[in-house]
Amino acid sequence: MHKLLILETLKPFIEEEGSLLSRKNIKVLTASSGEEILKIHRAELVNLIITELKMPDMDGDKLCSLIRNDEALQKVSLIIICENDKSDIERCEAWTFGQGWRSSGRH
Repeated sequence: MHKLLILETLKPFIEEEGSLLSRKNIKVLTASSGEEILKIHRAELVNLIITELKMPDMDGDKLCSLIRNDEALQKVSLIIICENDKSDIERCEAWTFGQGWRSSGRH
């Protein structure tokens, strides 16, 4: 069974009949914050995390940094949702193209 961890505020946008979330072999977990995402991922080792760039407790790029620099957590796919804003997109692209990972000490 595949495990999907999604930020609660994003779940309604991808919840519809016939969507990814309705498949029987996918366990959907929700979290209300970046800290909760980390806690659940440590316990469940999910396959995919969908989160936002801007969260009250921790930005998505910080969350990504913590996950990518923890050998026990780093084998996960991440999707970070952001506003259609140049600076937000550049922050997300840094992780997409590996710049954020390299700048945090990983090579």
